[in-house]
Amino acid sequence: MDRDFQGKTTVPEHSTTILQSPADLKSSSAFFDGKAPRFQDDFRKRLGFMAAVYFTVYLVGGLLDYALSEAGRQWQPAYWFDVVAMLMALAVFAATRMRVETEPLLNTGLTFEVLGAFFISMGDAALFTNAEVRINMISWVCLWIAIFPLFVPASFGKSLLASLLAASTGPLAYLLYTAAGRAVLPINTVLTLYLPNYIAAAISLVPIYVINRYARGMKAVERMGSYELVARLGAGGMGEVWKAKHGMLARPAAIKLIKRDTLTNLDPGQTDKLIARFQREAQSIAGLRSPHTIILYDFGSTQDNTLYYVMELLDGLDLHALVKKYGPVPPERAIHLLRQAARSLAEAHAQGLVHRDIKPANLFVCRLGLEPDFVKVLDFGLVRQLASHARDMTLTAEGAVTGTPAFLAPEAVMGGHDVDARADIYALGCVAYWLVTGQYVFPGDSPMQMAMNHLNATPVAPSERTELRIPPEYDQLVLNCLKKKPDERIQTVDELDERLAAIPLTTPWTRERARQWWNAHFPSSGNTTA
Repeated sequence: MDRDFQGKTTVPEHSTTILQSPADLKSSSAFFDGKAPRFQDDFRKRLGFMAAVYFTVYLVGGLLDYALSEAGRQWQPAYWFDVVAMLMALAVFAATRMRVETEPLLNTGLTFEVLGAFFISMGDAALFTNAEVRINMISWVCLWIAIFPLFVPASFGKSLLASLLAASTGPLAYLLYTAAGRAVLPINTVLTLYLPNYIAAAISLVPIYVINRYARGMKAVERMGSYELVARLGAGGMGEVWKAKHGMLARPAAIKLIKRDTLTNLDPGQTDKLIARFQREAQSIAGLRSPHTIILYDFGSTQDNTLYYVMELLDGLDLHALVKKYGPVPPERAIHLLRQAARSLAEAHAQGLVHRDIKPANLFVCRLGLEPDFVKVLDFGLVRQLASHARDMTLTAEGAVTGTPAFLAPEAVMGGHDVDARADIYALGCVAYWLVTGQYVFPGDSPMQMAMNHLNATPVAPSERTELRIPPEYDQLVLNCLKKKPDERIQTVDELDERLAAIPLTTPWTRERARQWWNAHFPSSGNTTA
């Protein structure tokens, strides 16, 4: 993606919405006409796989036939059918890799089923109409018809029509060969040869019916409360982020889902902990009102235990993608971005919450209305109440290390219970380092080595690892945040904010500079997420 994007949201009430039934959902035909996002995601891969297999079988079969030909490896006119069949498969495969709309691509897939069967049937007919007829031969068309709906499921009517047309390619190929002067077979022989095609078409009705019935159930997942999923924006860890639209409002949104297979592999006790963690994340975000904290609109679960929450949809990219794509930012812009993140964390810390996973990927810079370079803090999924406010809210295992190794405070690496808001300050220092250097504070060959470096290694000043002119005060502030002992660091994000504001700058980051940057790199507004 050119734009990365991660949206989130605030709950008007802390009660969890449970979807009772899918009665308000659209028919399954919409699912298989390419309008359901989960279908869109997998369909291209499955159709591409079928095209690749078809091409490979024809290529290998053609080469073997050519190598073993009794005609002395001479080109046969029938080989042209093989060439055309392979070109067709390549075209279908290419279409799955292009930005073809899903519904036309689905129709292309069904056409591929029919034409693919036709080329197989032409090869069969060449054998059947020879002097020695192989009556006991079952055509590969039967297998093609039977399995195709499993890989390329469409609506019941379209799938049935494609299966019947594919089955009819056998008699059609036979008629073409007899019209060209080949032997005419007895009617009972023709029935014996081609009846299995129609039996396969009938058998294919079973997966077609089952898949369409499954589609109606899937729509309960494709629609979360009043929101309909439109397209997947990103995935990772336990969850996925989807672009969504409200059934009544024009407001776009992003929905984060907890993958169902994550819950499937857990025992009941672990499932309860994960659900509690999910609800805690939603409630934690919902209780925050800083404009620099992602807004949560709603959260809940479906009947099949898919957990979700609905968030504001943002237009921009996270700080990891920003630096990766456009390079390190000047210190004045870094200060501008860091101060906004500090304001979000200040509110969270005041309410007894520590983020525990501050990193560039969880700090999102966007255009918010007319405001460019507006920072939103994402993913409070690892928040826990501080010891002074805790009521046994820690759901991670005893001694477990939570967070991202490149941004872990030493006390978090140790997995102790004394992790507090100063761990977020350490992580924010790592982010400050990343913004102006494009490098981690402590590079490592493995997450464990990186974590151990946070415990034992001495950091190098950012100015020593970048060509940008970094104010000495910026170096000092970052190195202070990276002190091994929490008591030696800046103690609050409010203090961090004040010290960032006090750094002298020769060229301040202005609103006009920010607007120019966004107009150059994001000329049109669009909703994007990571």
